Amino acid sequence: MRWLVMAVGVAALAGAGMRVNAQQTGAAKPAQAKPTPMMVTTGSPTPQRDKPLLPEAFAGWVATEKPKPVTDAAELDSANAAALKEYSCTGGMTAGYKRGDETLSVKALTFQDVSGAYGAYSFYRQNGWPKAEIGAGATSDKNRVLFWVGTTVVDATFSHAGPMSAGEMP
Repeated sequence: MRWLVMAVGVAALAGAGMRVNAQQTGAAKPAQAKPTPMMVTTGSPTPQRDKPLLPEAFAGWVATEKPKPVTDAAELDSANAAALKEYSCTGGMTAGYKRGDETLSVKALTFQDVSGAYGAYSFYRQNGWPKAEIGAGATSDKNRVLFWVGTTVVDATFSHAGPMSAGEMP
């Protein structure tokens, strides 16, 4: 496997070297009218949502109160508000849920772009936490589940984590 990775890397470097050599020798370029502007999408600052960021109920969990929208990063996490602002946190939503005797506390944080969401996810993620199969990247440790999808990071804390807790997240 390591051999295959090295072979691909060498091929990529060789291809790059050939392009540089062709440019230096004055290879003819095809004529272009006007350069077409390139569009880069990194997520919408205000994503269009068909449903709210946090639902009122899912997988048997029912919100104890209506999920609360939050616009200030300090309300979402006062201890780490400066870091959230650094990653361009635009707000989010908090909710508490109950199912039987168990409780669940959820914070959904939104960011201007995907790189901000990934940065916050990396900031919160602790070394050694096992990977979980949720969203674009997820991790969990005992009763806490952390994952990100697009421009949103979700931080959920279960009163008691069972084997299906992470898989129940919306």
